[in-house]
Amino acid sequence: MAPQARSPAYRVLGFIFFTSLLFVTVYIAFETRLDFGSRFHIQPRNNSKTELQSSRHPVDIYVPQQDVAQAPVVITMVMIGETSAVEGLGALKSVFMYLSRPLELHLVCSSDVPEIVDRKMALISRPTYNVRVSYYVLDPEMIRDRATRAGIGTKHQAGLGGLAKVFLHEILFNVPRTIYFDTDMAFLVDPVLLWKEFDHLTGEKMISFPIQSLEAGPEKICSCVMLLDLQQMRRRIFMPSTSFPPSTATLGSPDTWASAPLDPQDPQMGDQGIYWAIWRKYPHHFVPLSLSWDVTHCHWSWGLGLAQGDDSITEAEHIDMQTEVSTAAPERFGQIFPGILHFNCQGFTDIVWEDADNLRRPRWAPFVWVIRQYKWVWFNRGDGTATVNTKIVNARHFHDDVMFARPATNSVRKPGWKGKHGKGTLKSTLPHSGFLDIPLSTDHVNFHSDCLASLTTTGRGIKKRMLTTTWSQALLILAALLPEYIQALKAEDFKLCKDAAFCRRGRALAGRALEAGPSSWRSPYSLDKSSLTFSDTKSSFTVPVRSSIYPDVKFILEVRVHEDGVVRVKMDEVHTSASKWKRYDEAAQWALIREPALASKVDWKVGSKDIKATYNGAEIVVMYDPFKVVLRRGGKDEVVLNGDGLLHMEHFREKPVEVKVESEAAPSEVVEGAEQIAIQPPKPIKTSAWFEGEEDDGYWEEVWKSWTDSKPKGPESLSLDITFPGHSHVYGIPQHAAPLALPATTGPGAFFEDPYRLWNLDVFEYETPSVMSLYGSIPLLHAHSARSTVGVFNAIASETYIDISHPSADSTKSHWISESGILDVFLLPGPTAADIFAQYARLTGTPALPAHWALGYHQCRWNYQTSEDMRSVQKRFDEDDFPMDVLWLDIEYSEGHKYMVWNDKLFPDPVEMVNDISAIGRKVVVIVDPHVKREEGYPVYTEARDNGYFVKRVNGEDYEGWCWPGSSGWVDFFNPGTWNWWTGLFSLEDKAGVAWRWAKSTKDVFIWNDMNEPSVFNGPEITMQKDNLHHGGWEHRDVHNINGMLYQNQTARALIARETPAKRPFVLSRSFFAGSQKYGAIWTGDNMGTWEHMAIGIQMVLADGIAGMTFSGSDVGGFFGNPEPEMLTRWYQVGAFSPFFRAHAHIDTKRREPYLLDEPYKSIVKSILRLRYSLLPVWYTAFREASVNGMPVLRFVSNYLCLM
Repeated sequence: MAPQARSPAYRVLGFIFFTSLLFVTVYIAFETRLDFGSRFHIQPRNNSKTELQSSRHPVDIYVPQQDVAQAPVVITMVMIGETSAVEGLGALKSVFMYLSRPLELHLVCSSDVPEIVDRKMALISRPTYNVRVSYYVLDPEMIRDRATRAGIGTKHQAGLGGLAKVFLHEILFNVPRTIYFDTDMAFLVDPVLLWKEFDHLTGEKMISFPIQSLEAGPEKICSCVMLLDLQQMRRRIFMPSTSFPPSTATLGSPDTWASAPLDPQDPQMGDQGIYWAIWRKYPHHFVPLSLSWDVTHCHWSWGLGLAQGDDSITEAEHIDMQTEVSTAAPERFGQIFPGILHFNCQGFTDIVWEDADNLRRPRWAPFVWVIRQYKWVWFNRGDGTATVNTKIVNARHFHDDVMFARPATNSVRKPGWKGKHGKGTLKSTLPHSGFLDIPLSTDHVNFHSDCLASLTTTGRGIKKRMLTTTWSQALLILAALLPEYIQALKAEDFKLCKDAAFCRRGRALAGRALEAGPSSWRSPYSLDKSSLTFSDTKSSFTVPVRSSIYPDVKFILEVRVHEDGVVRVKMDEVHTSASKWKRYDEAAQWALIREPALASKVDWKVGSKDIKATYNGAEIVVMYDPFKVVLRRGGKDEVVLNGDGLLHMEHFREKPVEVKVESEAAPSEVVEGAEQIAIQPPKPIKTSAWFEGEEDDGYWEEVWKSWTDSKPKGPESLSLDITFPGHSHVYGIPQHAAPLALPATTGPGAFFEDPYRLWNLDVFEYETPSVMSLYGSIPLLHAHSARSTVGVFNAIASETYIDISHPSADSTKSHWISESGILDVFLLPGPTAADIFAQYARLTGTPALPAHWALGYHQCRWNYQTSEDMRSVQKRFDEDDFPMDVLWLDIEYSEGHKYMVWNDKLFPDPVEMVNDISAIGRKVVVIVDPHVKREEGYPVYTEARDNGYFVKRVNGEDYEGWCWPGSSGWVDFFNPGTWNWWTGLFSLEDKAGVAWRWAKSTKDVFIWNDMNEPSVFNGPEITMQKDNLHHGGWEHRDVHNINGMLYQNQTARALIARETPAKRPFVLSRSFFAGSQKYGAIWTGDNMGTWEHMAIGIQMVLADGIAGMTFSGSDVGGFFGNPEPEMLTRWYQVGAFSPFFRAHAHIDTKRREPYLLDEPYKSIVKSILRLRYSLLPVWYTAFREASVNGMPVLRFVSNYLCLM
């Protein structure tokens, strides 16, 4: 049926609602502050006379720079007030004197400090190694307030600076790890030696400081120098707050202080006492730092010895060596004692370097004299090519705050500073990944909890308008917006249930059960309770399963209770030595982050009809005959497995021998025209026909169109019904272009006729709404009601169909039909939506926290044609003042679609091109598809072929298919041997064991994995044959839906490995599975530039988030077509409120970069992009929360579900 024409008013009404819905979502996330990300106030940068090189990314996600092929040392100091700054400058001198690597310096400071430090920085001469300084300007009262919320007292300025030390994990919100040292410290050795001590911070270890005595009080530890794994501290939630929920577990807490004992209100204890108390309570998070005290020379000066040397070299001799010989021998550093000097003199003098007692000490005096008197020079052979970059990190709060501050002014480039861009004029730089200095005033959007805020656009930007409506009215609008069925692709190229024999069999089974009725239908599966066996802790049990229709076939059931209340139900056919085949049982291995921890003890009650246990407020009941599993809460059934008796695990069997029937009469004896009767042997009686049906439909071979599936293992499908009593709505099982609340596919009022299908496919211009397979599959289903939310994760990777029905107004049934695999179901008990997200995240992992730049705007099309084309696009974005963070390259950058090999005619200078783009902080994303061109001389192909890394045909030969390059092979990433090989291809430098690598790449190139379902142009349904073989002998039918996730996983792993220390990767994948959220972003694929696809894209992104894939979005403008300016502008509004924000277009479309729009659309889109950047604190906060507890970044609000 062709779509009906839509009036402009209808379109406007629809997008007012959708945009409003997204704004309310962001507003509620903003207000509720369910966030453990870091935010803190920063005051605007004071005017400074210092000549600075501007930083394009004032809030860029911190990952240490890689200079002169050496990883930098990361050091943090706290400077509150001028005295502290002057004191700290002496400490910095000592760092500069000895450091043999680039430096990342983070200064937590008051507003007067940057100018003081900048003045000294400008005096540095002859630098060899780059220095990057980040100022985190804090109002001291903010530290006092945060300490108060943690129950910690402070009464003086020095105490405030000390207390900032216990909140560094929040203040340095994007720093993974750092050396901290006080301002009254001095290095006498290379700080690299201390940096190497991080090797001892493994597992749960997060903090290391010197300990004089294991039994002593706070005065016997030293928080003056520490190694801090800030990532671990953030994950564990290091410090408490009254703003946290009572259940929030923190290391610092009243219980911690009481057990120390420690009075947290005593300001004399400060940070030292706090760290001491937490260390005593949680020693497994700490490592003693290998430094020792030397108190023989100064009664208040401590020498901390690094590398336990002797006293053969005095400090004076050491200084002479440093000043006279620029490059001191590293092997002599270990002989110097002490290696770090601590002048613990705050109570005696303002500036420790000026203290007369220190100047009189014969041992320290020469060093102190150098610190005080010597010019600010680097004691090395610097040639002046290195740079000093400074920036102020923009507005943030502590992670328990509930309000945002106005963004601060960004760094500026001042006249005279000769950085990498040469001399500059006074100019404020527009941050493409930073927060724009745009006041959140009425020129933008104001929110009210009783209204939906909607956007109206003018030539000058976005104005506010309030749409007063009830949620029921809003839902009516949503229902009206559900697009009609449209025909936009060759639907006959893809299967329906009727085209797959196993689905036909599964649906027919459900039909027979429905026809028989519940009183007559009985599941053939039962448990042998006499052989029930418990584990030692009784957290799990196993029991044999019998089938009344196949009594000789053995099955085994295992039920496990996890420590968080999740119940895992596994059933498999018992594999015997006589059996050639084994059911695929490794899907969970790829999806789960680890084997879940089991409950410490479960009190099972074994009865005559069932076995049951209560755990974490829920009751699990396993019935013997017929076999059924029920999850209950409050005496009411929440989830029921096999309640309708549709469980069926088709067992392995011998293929029947075909009997050839010969005619009794010779050909010459056949009388023409006489009635011929074919004589067939009598059919054996099929005793299972009441359950399985009379026909062996497609057991041993299946033909669809021109392809034959050989099915060597025969039938092995799995059918299971899962019911959600009392839950009227279900969500999840992406990816489908379907409404968010999944409509029924069977029974009264069914919206669709076919089941939802999970089978990753390359479907361009897909239908909306539709149950057909798309690019990803996550077999996770949520059921929601006013009473509770529950979920089911079915760890299966084969082709799966899911029927949804509503036997009553408040109940939902689902019927899962899979082609192969074991029954491996995780019951997620909730009882809230947030609980479900956390339970699922504990199984499959939380979403990776993306690099901050990845949350900005991405500009892409198929294809930017040349290096100069890329440069011109960047130039136009800057000239027209459009913020943008990432430029993309599609397949045409490569020579003959040989990925990682540049087309030298179109891109003669790829490294220089990337450097030109990254010079101002942008990144480049380049496509690397999984199909490998079969061509001699292409190293990726020849190495994979020679090592046997390709997927095989059923006969054992390398599989050959067709894709963009023509004849292609596909690397089998189920083979562990491919992993290090693939990592080596992305190396940025030559390495042992790496024969060929992508040499013309840089650390600013990130990767797009497209076509990884996999897409095979000449294969059935544009994918790979099911009887292809992977590592371990598994058929492609068993693992198909996992394939794309493994490709993204290994690509992300390669990007992480290419730099030391590792930086957060960015890998966009089109295909995904349960667990893909750990590896990067996805998108909704090849959509169309229509209102319908714009609308359904919102629901698809929401569904992705419900299933854990939070970093998701749709191509702005649609991949196909040329949308009108109004539609394109509306799409930018929608895209700006999608987690992944990218514009993309087909090669045949007109150019539609936003700067090409006419007014007023050009200004509107510019305002939309600026609004996105001004809300990056909200986005990053939401992503931080997702990375901790799995909460979706984008959440929907309705009468039926409120995830906030």
